[in-house]
Amino acid sequence: MFTTGIFVKLASYSMIKAAKLSEKRYENDTKHAYDINLSILKKILETNKATEIGRKYNFSSINSISDFKSSIPLSTYKDYEDYILRMSRGEKNILFKEEVSYFSISSGTTGKQKLIPVTKTSRRISSSYMGILPQRILYKNFKESWTYGRGLAVTDMTTTSYTESGIPICSATSGGMKAIKRIIPLIWTTPVEVMNLGKGVDTLYLHLLFALKERNLMYISGIFISSVLDLFRYMELHWKELVSDIRKGTISRRIVMEEPSRKKLLSYMSPDAGRADFLEMEFKKGFKGIAKRIWPKLIYIIAVTGANFSIYDDKVAEYTDNLPIYSSAYAASEAVMGVNMHIDRYIYSLIPRTAFYEFIPN
Repeated sequence: MFTTGIFVKLASYSMIKAAKLSEKRYENDTKHAYDINLSILKKILETNKATEIGRKYNFSSINSISDFKSSIPLSTYKDYEDYILRMSRGEKNILFKEEVSYFSISSGTTGKQKLIPVTKTSRRISSSYMGILPQRILYKNFKESWTYGRGLAVTDMTTTSYTESGIPICSATSGGMKAIKRIIPLIWTTPVEVMNLGKGVDTLYLHLLFALKERNLMYISGIFISSVLDLFRYMELHWKELVSDIRKGTISRRIVMEEPSRKKLLSYMSPDAGRADFLEMEFKKGFKGIAKRIWPKLIYIIAVTGANFSIYDDKVAEYTDNLPIYSSAYAASEAVMGVNMHIDRYIYSLIPRTAFYEFIPN
């Protein structure tokens, strides 16, 4: 009879196998980047030629990049805002043929937040380069210490709101999590129910509670490195409460949530005095290098860092004893544009297959 541990390893094996195939495809794509990117443009135009924007710009008559440039002017989000508003109201065949799965909220780094329509196809392509290919890079670099274990992922899958026609609005990462919710128990320590709790619930406590129960944690994942720092600072403030819950198999009443959610999460808990005693002993020694002391099989952190985020790296290193931080992708709500093939540097290689790129001369 299979145990949960075996299922966890099988999931990890499967992901690494898929990642190897993804790497081969990506390497081939980079050797034929121009042809691949041109084919992406042609596919977009052909698929969407009967949409409103396809008819406006006569997609069916565009046969080359030069045709595209001469037919469609350079544009910004403002040029599409009215179209997107209509799509949010449920109108179809406006910017593209495919159904809108959800609207992603942009990060707001280039101005006010924007709604970006996401389809099943675009979500699948993004997950391949943000979730699968990086696994190959990580495995190749940490093969000797790889345990096929689960990780702690500081993320959620909550829906912020809905459009008037009922289409979900959420962050790009939350939308992506919904697509893999069935395998979440096999790759991360946080129960799916925690990721669905939404605003108003102290989910950081719950992320930590279930991760601290896991003796063989292999990695920590955050959207940005700043969220990983928040995690460790929170641990330092609330470790006594966390240890108490692990010892008793409870969830602190300070964490306010609906009773059905609490009851479900409590079903995953059981008293573990041995683990609690060990954690208490290590926490009392201080928090410098705490990560490797409480999770000896921890081998990396995966989160966006570099550039302005680099200020957090040294602070995180104090808790992790300089555990490697891998910044896997350069992405936006619109598309994943680059993948980092290096563990120790922040260099992103362009992905020819995720979007069509128009380069503007200086």
